Amino acid sequence: MIAQQLKEVQESTPQLQAKLKAHLKAQLKVIKGYKRPTPQGLKDIHKLLGDERHTPGYVYTNILNDKERQLLTFVAGFNRIEQGKPWDQMTHDQRAELRKALMFMNNIVIGFIDANAMAPHKFYTNVAPDEVEQPQYNSAY
Repeated sequence: MIAQQLKEVQESTPQLQAKLKAHLKAQLKVIKGYKRPTPQGLKDIHKLLGDERHTPGYVYTNILNDKERQLLTFVAGFNRIEQGKPWDQMTHDQRAELRKALMFMNNIVIGFIDANAMAPHKFYTNVAPDEVEQPQYNSAY
């Protein structure tokens, strides 16, 4: 049935086809020109994602402690002078190296998790799980 209607439209006069094209173009203009208002909740989410707290510079400077920054810069291959450098004084290449170092360390952690080897008692021999002191994690994360 639809194929037959399509065939009829194709075989119809050029005037009818021109009218149909004009009608479709008018509808398309209405669709392109319409802009739906953004809900307030979505605006708030966009605002949070654009917040400076969600930047690597903020995390490096304000959240990581000195020991964590030192470890990260060591893994990134920085020398001793570069290890104390603030985020805003780093070059783009140094920042890229920090990102690579983070991804490298993340892969190591994922390897331990995938092997189901992250439980604290598994790092000791001949120790029951309840005998191992639970690690204290940094609550800033």
